[in-house]
Amino acid sequence: MDHILTRCKATGQKEIWNLMKQLCRAKGINWKKPNLGDILASPLAEFKDRDGKQLNGRTRFYRLVMPQAAYVIWLARCQRTIPDDRTGELRKPMSKEEIRIRFTKALDRTL
Repeated sequence: MDHILTRCKATGQKEIWNLMKQLCRAKGINWKKPNLGDILASPLAEFKDRDGKQLNGRTRFYRLVMPQAAYVIWLARCQRTIPDDRTGELRKPMSKEEIRIRFTKALDRTL
């Protein structure tokens, strides 16, 4: 799982983390590429201001968006590694554009 979500060189993972980086920066969230622990613990993430007060909007946004990013990476992996039920053949891997579209749609449904 760690390899799929954080280290795989196949199309999907790098594109999603670049999109996440842009989104987080736009929301004022300091970005670092997540490790598996960051991804799994994302529903517990908290962002606070300098006074220790929780930044509810940023926290809620990150808690919703990070699992969706992991999900789309997983979908891209499944599409390129699991044969089609009807034909038994591997499906065409998602393009960078298709990954971006799937991530955008996942975010739209979530947010």
